[in-house]
Amino acid sequence: MFVVPIDSYAKTSQNFAWQYGLLVHQANRDKIMTRIQVLTVLLRFFPDASLEIDIHDDESICSFDFFDCTDRFYGYREITQKEFLLWIHYLKSMNECIDIGDFDNNLYYDLWFEARNNNWLTGNEITYGVFEDFLYRYSVSDKFFNHPYYESLVLDIDEITTDRFSEIDDLPTLQSDLFKHILELKSLSNRTGAEKVALAELNGYYQRFKELEGEIKELNHPFNLIPTLPGYIKENITKYGLEGVLSQISYDYSSNIVNRKHNLVTGVSKVNGKVYMPGDVMDFMGELSDKNWWDYKWGWVIINGQSEWLLGGGLCGSATMVFTPSWLAGLQIIKRYPHSLYYNSLYPVESLGLDATIYRGSHKNLKIRNNTDDPIIYYVEDDKENEVLTLYIIGNSPYKSVEIEGPIQIDKTTYKWIRKMENEDGTVNTEELVTKYWGIY
Repeated sequence: MFVVPIDSYAKTSQNFAWQYGLLVHQANRDKIMTRIQVLTVLLRFFPDASLEIDIHDDESICSFDFFDCTDRFYGYREITQKEFLLWIHYLKSMNECIDIGDFDNNLYYDLWFEARNNNWLTGNEITYGVFEDFLYRYSVSDKFFNHPYYESLVLDIDEITTDRFSEIDDLPTLQSDLFKHILELKSLSNRTGAEKVALAELNGYYQRFKELEGEIKELNHPFNLIPTLPGYIKENITKYGLEGVLSQISYDYSSNIVNRKHNLVTGVSKVNGKVYMPGDVMDFMGELSDKNWWDYKWGWVIINGQSEWLLGGGLCGSATMVFTPSWLAGLQIIKRYPHSLYYNSLYPVESLGLDATIYRGSHKNLKIRNNTDDPIIYYVEDDKENEVLTLYIIGNSPYKSVEIEGPIQIDKTTYKWIRKMENEDGTVNTEELVTKYWGIY
């Protein structure tokens, strides 16, 4: 038995700088690393570790089945997660020679649980990207005395920026995780100098996340997200203290016929700037002004699966533009009817299964209730040059988060959407919307 120092080993392997360059290069992130490449980086990453090798008389092969002493045997075989974890455990032991017999299944599962618990290793294979992420996570955990790794733990306070953490809904969880670490260190009766430094850093991180909350709110404020807002809408946003864009949808209508373009834009514009107070119901047919139907032109209308040339053809596109973001925002839908036939060329790509149809003189209407605690405003932006229509819903969401899944195809012409609305108390409301068409074209 003898010990191979790191420097001696490095001379027999490929250049470390070259290896590390491969590790951090974006083009290699999905490529699988070989055993020899992983070990080269590990030995430099843990500078106090040394590798103990048992040389057999008959062949120069290491007694550990997870590492071979020479490249000519198995040094370039692809690494498994089990081998990787055994290496980590071995290198951290440093002063003990561990025989392969000690690596039983229980130890492996303990190591795997530790890695998973600390979120050090993800995925099912060791790629350059996974390994680079592991080294970073391990560094963070090691710096803070093996506390489990959380996204809020970073090595440098300058990393806590809106580029890295952009969702304000994530901040309470991140702050809670940090606070747990702070309490753990505070609970130590005799803190070492290093522990005092770590505690001070964690407190600094916590304060920085509090500052970040305001920065994210400012970044996501409608004034910053929608530079085209007219003055009267800005006044209402300020008046009612509205801080976010609940949802939005854009539609390139350039391929539509002239009359449909007119009806689409005119119809959606009827809700532009409208303020709906908490509990108010938008009656879309009423907003279209049934008494002033001559605002619209003749166009194609689908009735009972048949296309007819009637006044107001294309207003279903307006209804779809209003319904889709309203549903995505978590607003309460009182009445909505889908089309019998769905034409992909006529509606926004997000609206398959989330379209809406209306027509005067029939029962088909669109009604939406403002179920938030604050007013909401619909703002319509028409880019006439590029013929792109965008509708924004501005307000304050009552939910901690709204998670959307879809479209989920159930059969040839049936699609399902799911929305999960998490309340501030942690409870979740789940709703499904299933839409069946006669045909899709």
